[in-house]
Amino acid sequence: MINRLYFFIIISTLYSCNVKKSVVDKSVNNYYQRREDSLTQKLTTLNLTSFSDSIKWNLYCIYGNDSSSWGLDNKNLPNIPLAFLKLKLLSVSGPADTIILFYRFIYQDSIEVESYGKGDRKPIAGEVMIDFQKKEIIGYGVDFLYTMDSQDGKFRKPFRPEIISFIKNNKDKLDPWFKEEAEKRGLF
Repeated sequence: MINRLYFFIIISTLYSCNVKKSVVDKSVNNYYQRREDSLTQKLTTLNLTSFSDSIKWNLYCIYGNDSSSWGLDNKNLPNIPLAFLKLKLLSVSGPADTIILFYRFIYQDSIEVESYGKGDRKPIAGEVMIDFQKKEIIGYGVDFLYTMDSQDGKFRKPFRPEIISFIKNNKDKLDPWFKEEAEKRGLF
């Protein structure tokens, strides 16, 4: 009788720990989605939803074939192409003449990817400044330093031959949103 009681207590404890862990994991995993959903509502009221999708597409094309290297809080990340990760909208500043949309690639639904590249880490320009009236991109930035130039020209022309090849060769590994957009754009 006592052995059964101990067995029941151990099983109950293990089960309750597992249930609590899964509840916590789900709330962490949904944090970025809830945040993006809330901001998407704001974009809808500003009539910027489709423009936001275009910006997200551009960011995937700019950084998709680059590999993650460093996350927030100094977390060293495995080299995973950014096109395989989720890209989430984290903040919207405005409205005014200019609006800033801030995006981050998210590793394992919990770590914001801060930089990419092997060796020298390069920051991801996830801040996108747009002219609200003209609905056009003014620049991509990091820490409020904006540019439309880069050594390889990928800010001005994000949809380059090498990213097209990368998308086609990695169709089954792409983030689901990015893959769906690529299909809509006739890449598969």
